[in-house]
Amino acid sequence: MKDIFLVSDYISPYSPLENCLNVGYFQSYIESDFDRTQGIIQKLQDKYYDPIAVWHGQGSIEYAMTGQVSTYDVFSKKHQTDGIYLYVVSPFGGASCTFGLHNSLHMHRSFFFFIPERTKYLIKNLENFYLFINYSNEGTLNNEFFEVIYKDACEFDIPFEKIVFCISDYNIQKSFDDWYDVYSQRPDNQDKKLTKIKLLYHVWSLRDKAREFKKILSNERTRFNSFSNPCTVVSKQEVTDKIVRQKKFLMLNRRMRPHRLYSVLMFSHLNIINDVFVSYDLNNMQMFDLEERMYKNHHLGEQIPFSTIKLEYDKLKLTKPISILDFENLEEVWGFNFEDKRIYLQSYIHITSETNFFETGGYFSEKTWKPMGHLQPFIFMGPANGLKEIRKFGFKTFSPFINESYDEETDDKLRFKMIIDEIERLSKLSLEEIHSWYHSIFEDILVYNQELFLQYENDVLMKEFFTKNLFEVLNDNT
Repeated sequence: MKDIFLVSDYISPYSPLENCLNVGYFQSYIESDFDRTQGIIQKLQDKYYDPIAVWHGQGSIEYAMTGQVSTYDVFSKKHQTDGIYLYVVSPFGGASCTFGLHNSLHMHRSFFFFIPERTKYLIKNLENFYLFINYSNEGTLNNEFFEVIYKDACEFDIPFEKIVFCISDYNIQKSFDDWYDVYSQRPDNQDKKLTKIKLLYHVWSLRDKAREFKKILSNERTRFNSFSNPCTVVSKQEVTDKIVRQKKFLMLNRRMRPHRLYSVLMFSHLNIINDVFVSYDLNNMQMFDLEERMYKNHHLGEQIPFSTIKLEYDKLKLTKPISILDFENLEEVWGFNFEDKRIYLQSYIHITSETNFFETGGYFSEKTWKPMGHLQPFIFMGPANGLKEIRKFGFKTFSPFINESYDEETDDKLRFKMIIDEIERLSKLSLEEIHSWYHSIFEDILVYNQELFLQYENDVLMKEFFTKNLFEVLNDNT
């Protein structure tokens, strides 16, 4: 397998700087002696009232790299190899700024405008040098990103086949193909020699979450940003069939996205909310307004009457607007360094409310792996075919006890209704019945899943996944 090198325009004495760096940021770097810490990023955001445009994002892919080089070294031929050079641009959560989709410091200009001329030359002329758009820490796709890539690649004469778009979205090929079929047939594009960019699906969260769980089980203290909480994870030895747990289900919610809010309200409507350990905050963490037009047109339509949802929302907002399970301040909770085994040892079936449901993007965040790490069976409340993709990594799921036909339903409205119906059906079983089933699959499925999950912390294993997929993409000339 060929070597892979990350390429940066500027490398300070401390670390590489972000590629496509707007020179307007340099004063802040000078003031901090180019020590690229979280503090300087915060200073930049405070100064410009915007997410910093581009973050090099090595964390999600660096374990697959052979090393780090500068564009100068490649251009001057001080560094020559038949391996692969990846010039990485990492939008992450600040993608709208990176792609120039709003009036920020970049004045509606995308990162293409900040690629140095020397780097553009390398992308165009060096066969093994690629522009690598590293959106691998995200899975929600905005088709405007593709519009920007194609428009600006044409403007700067960058070959489409030298652009790799990496994202944590298992539906990326279909989403792109659907967009491309329409875009390429536009009258103003008919005479252009449009070819497809290269697409790479990369699950960043599996390795990172497995690594965290392994540390916790080894009694190591974990950190994330400024947090270093004492975390705990369920071990095999702690599970006993002598004790019947308190709740049938566990559902952890931070930001109240539509599918999460609708689920909580349906639990209330069906009088099963007492069977569920569920966290939520309707006062501070709600990400959208409960509005009938959006509900009918983009979410549930007529599958569940809006009047039912609205009635339960008003009732819950009045009687119990906040439900806390493990950590008091949900605004401070992150997907890492916030693990408490107690709620898992008091419940059986995990309702995994992923980031996306009605949104575009087959995304696995760290939420997908939490139940496996804590020895729980789960219902996957996310995009269609999520269970199918999870099984590709070797994990086992829970049919026929749990009816998993919902996973094949591509209509979001129907899939949501099928999931709620299945939760309602299971809620009618007694705690003793669920307890008995749980222990019947404990060794063969739950322990197996946890042990397999922990193996994915291995950098060598994940490097094999990444490099194999990358070289398949680079060698695909269709």
